[in-house]
Amino acid sequence: MTGQEEEPTGNAKITKAYNLPCRYILHTVGPIISEAVTQADRELLASCYRTCLELAAETGLGSIAFCCISTGEFHFPNELAAEIAIQTVGECLQRQNPEKIKVIFNVFKDSDYEIYKRLLRYDIARLKQELDTADAVGDRRRFRAFHFRGVYLYRQTLSEIFR
Repeated sequence: MTGQEEEPTGNAKITKAYNLPCRYILHTVGPIISEAVTQADRELLASCYRTCLELAAETGLGSIAFCCISTGEFHFPNELAAEIAIQTVGECLQRQNPEKIKVIFNVFKDSDYEIYKRLLRYDIARLKQELDTADAVGDRRRFRAFHFRGVYLYRQTLSEIFR
């Protein structure tokens, strides 16, 4: 596309969402892995999450949803990427007021869902009660969802997205 500059890896920017079912879209470019993951790759991936959360806070957003940044075509190992995502989000929420923003990890693959679920150590009984009594994020019952300390995990299928 003409007129667009390439975004630096690890940075983020925010744009209006226009016809999408949200107010804003946060854009970030994660590292592309061609060999072994380096410390610089880890730091760049963490920066993606950190800068998105900073933009969300600056804009006054009440929630932010993350996909699995840099996995898939960018070849960042899923388990390591999830570890970095969870650690970075946790650190950011400790510095900020965690009641001000809800963080959602929205995954599409069963394998990613299992990784995040294991890493976040969810209390399934508490989740079931929460899902039975609340519907705070759209129709949450359409998703297999888990909640832990202000961080939510959703497993959504492509057919649910493109209805």
